[in-house]
Amino acid sequence: WVVEATVPVAAGERFVPTGVTAVGGRLFVTGGSVVGGATEGRIFVWDGMEWTTIEPRASGMAGTGENQVASVAYRQGIGFVAGGVARRGDLEIPAAWVSSDGIAWRRLPDNAVPAPAGGGAIHEIVVAGNRFVAAGNSRSGPLLWTSSDGRRWASVDAPKKRYQSIPWCS
Repeated sequence: WVVEATVPVAAGERFVPTGVTAVGGRLFVTGGSVVGGATEGRIFVWDGMEWTTIEPRASGMAGTGENQVASVAYRQGIGFVAGGVARRGDLEIPAAWVSSDGIAWRRLPDNAVPAPAGGGAIHEIVVAGNRFVAAGNSRSGPLLWTSSDGRRWASVDAPKKRYQSIPWCS
């Protein structure tokens, strides 16, 4: 492996990357940055020449509690969608952001991505056919969501079966 570029974090900031997505010649590096006592969601965009740092406060990736951006997906004609989590005390709220250009982001309301009473988190978003699909978890198990536009999300039944381990034989 060769280091091609270093994510430009500020002095005293500890960035924890959670994902990387390539779209149209750009890389989107997602995660969270510990700043003081809070964690702010982060997206850094590499265009091959320089980094663009998405400002967490302006994009709704910062605030009370812990915020983290886990994944970015892009769908032609719709734009970019990012998913992650906002923690409020012991409660995890699945969080989603939208952008038309990958630079200016807007946080969706906390109830845009439905979650069980105990909360939940988005860990990955992909495009499958004509929709976005998000995967995550809650205290009660795995969660799946779909959205045609990245703004209105619906829960999908996720597998709940626990698989029994099979011992290896020699």
